Amino acid sequence: MSIDRDKSSSVIEHFYRDVFACISKVTADCIPSRQHSGSDFNVPGWNMHVNEKHDAARAAYMNWLDAGKPKFGYYFDCIKRTRAVFKLALRYCRNHLEQLKADACAERLFDKDPCKFWNSVYKRPVTLVVLVGIVEPKM
Repeated sequence: MSIDRDKSSSVIEHFYRDVFACISKVTADCIPSRQHSGSDFNVPGWNMHVNEKHDAARAAYMNWLDAGKPKFGYYFDCIKRTRAVFKLALRYCRNHLEQLKADACAERLFDKDPCKFWNSVYKRPVTLVVLVGIVEPKM
């Protein structure tokens, strides 16, 4: 009796693994996927230039949504204006990517932890090392 039970449970487990493998393969073949790194979403300068504008645009969107998505009027103008300001700030950060990264590295120079500074220097290209070398400390 226990032999049949063990055999049936192993058959069920094998069947389950086969069905799951089939579903996984079909899903991977039929649904396109994109592998991305975490840096796709990391925008240098976000906290300094974009964060407040994003919050304002999000709040304007929520107010516009609560008002019933009007096509004109105060809420529509507010969402249009805040979204434009947000996109402008985000575009600035993307267009000045290298400068913002260099500025962040230079700011680490003024921190009390030299290890963080040199780690950021080693992660950057050689041109940044020259830029950091000419930064004068603020005293």
